[in-house]
Amino acid sequence: MERIIKGLRSKDRHISIDRAILIALGLLAFWFIALMTFMENGKNHAINIAFVSVLMVLLIGLTRALKKNKYQGYLIAFAAVMIAVIGYFRLSSFFVHTEIIFTIAIIGVSARWGTRQGIFSAVLAMTSNGLLHIFYEQMGIDFGIFAIGGFFLASAFIIGALSKQRESALQSRADISEELNQSYNETLHALVKALDTRDNETGGHSERVTLIALSIAQQMNLDEKQIQQIHWGALLHDVGKIGIPDNILRKPGKLTEEEWKIMRSHPQTGYEMLKGIPFLAPALDVVLHHHERFDGSGYPSGLAGKDIPLSARIFTIADTFDAMTNDRPYRKAFALEIALDEIQKCANTQFDPEIVNVFLKGNKSFITETSKEVLSKTVNSFGEK
Repeated sequence: MERIIKGLRSKDRHISIDRAILIALGLLAFWFIALMTFMENGKNHAINIAFVSVLMVLLIGLTRALKKNKYQGYLIAFAAVMIAVIGYFRLSSFFVHTEIIFTIAIIGVSARWGTRQGIFSAVLAMTSNGLLHIFYEQMGIDFGIFAIGGFFLASAFIIGALSKQRESALQSRADISEELNQSYNETLHALVKALDTRDNETGGHSERVTLIALSIAQQMNLDEKQIQQIHWGALLHDVGKIGIPDNILRKPGKLTEEEWKIMRSHPQTGYEMLKGIPFLAPALDVVLHHHERFDGSGYPSGLAGKDIPLSARIFTIADTFDAMTNDRPYRKAFALEIALDEIQKCANTQFDPEIVNVFLKGNKSFITETSKEVLSKTVNSFGEK
């Protein structure tokens, strides 16, 4: 019985043993009463329609109870066979008796739910068909029903096997895709660590800012594709700095105008480096536009407002916040309250005000309660969710 309970358990719902037994008995009762009703009222369609209406309401209720559960397939199989029984009686009104309607139900169930549910529907169809022959049509025991039953079972096996093969192929593709995605993530994190080691001013910055940006994205309820775009873009946002000379990248003091010109070239350099790599295409918006400003005074393209890609608008806030709250060679880190206040002041000029509100509302407690060491260590697992 414990196995039944595990099978009937969904994410947020537990079905007791008593409930499982009641569902099973209820299905058997429905089946028996349905057959008896149709046999007694085969030509009385008003009674049949009324009964089927009640039956379908109860089936819908049971389907909701077993939502996202493997036993739901058996319930659908039962409903499909009952619909076939209805069709059988409809045909009998015209003196046409055919088992093709049962076969259609079996094929449909097997294709959608697999071999086990298909066999269940085949056995139920075979039993229903046999009882209809014996009691309703008063034909006595017809051993031809076993041949028909064999056809039902064969249909369930064949269609179920093909369905399983297709499902396995799709699952295999999904597994391969997931493994590739994980490999990409691990490769990017290794690359970023190497880049951060070169830039001693911002060691660990890329992983910290990635986690902050992902936190904002999740609070905005972005979809997985957008979150992946932000994840990879945040990790690789400074990849263009690989082309910046060490004497500029590591300079402890302020940069000259010429040096700033070289430094400001890194978004375009990073974009040119990555644009030929198809799987990194989602990262390009952040890489190219993470220094744009909401008022249009940023670089390299001078984009303003919503013309700046969403991923870049999110990242810019995370990037600035991390820069302010960590030590630099030329200054100490700002206090958390000062950094948050500065983010607020720069809404509508440097940052998208809507995203600022999301950041301030959701990230203050997140950052206050989480040390920078934890931020750095957990970014890998956060990004894989």
